[in-house]
Amino acid sequence: MHIFNGTKSLLNNANKENIVALDIGFAKHENRSCGVALWKDDAIQSWNSPYGELISFCCDWPTEELHLIVEAPLFFVFDYNGNPAGRMLFEDPSHYWYLQAGVTVAFSTLNLFLELSKSGITYRLFVYEGYLPHFGERQPHALDAAGLLAAAMRKQNIIQYERTEFKGIVRSIHYYIGLAEMDNLPPVIQPL
Repeated sequence: MHIFNGTKSLLNNANKENIVALDIGFAKHENRSCGVALWKDDAIQSWNSPYGELISFCCDWPTEELHLIVEAPLFFVFDYNGNPAGRMLFEDPSHYWYLQAGVTVAFSTLNLFLELSKSGITYRLFVYEGYLPHFGERQPHALDAAGLLAAAMRKQNIIQYERTEFKGIVRSIHYYIGLAEMDNLPPVIQPL
């Protein structure tokens, strides 16, 4: 599998039609708990999808590269005692990656990448993390995915963090699916 952490410049120079944003939910198959957004015909198109169909959509990507923005943790921070720690530079304490819904989304994302790895995809996959802090009432996943995709087009919304900015041990999603870890962390797209 050819999976790489993207960079700001890669995302800014990518063909718009090769960029997809996902807001992953993890529920029964018939539940459309995921949001998908992509550029088509010069506009953002988004829809809600069951988790299983989301995996198939990603496995069947038709071009040689996919720039995938995932609203989920793509890297994890642990303190020096090995306990999970918040990614204090941007995570809201009520939404740490290892708490409540955060850990469900972290696991579902890990499972997505494991399924992609097992499927034998041949395209180059560049990954970016989306982070949507939620205030008040939640909106449909498709709207969150569309919001992430729109935010990625505004260059000031793409933040490239360095491992050294986090206190503790930083592990990327690559580590958990048995791939060599990248030196750089995936950029984080945050609607500002």
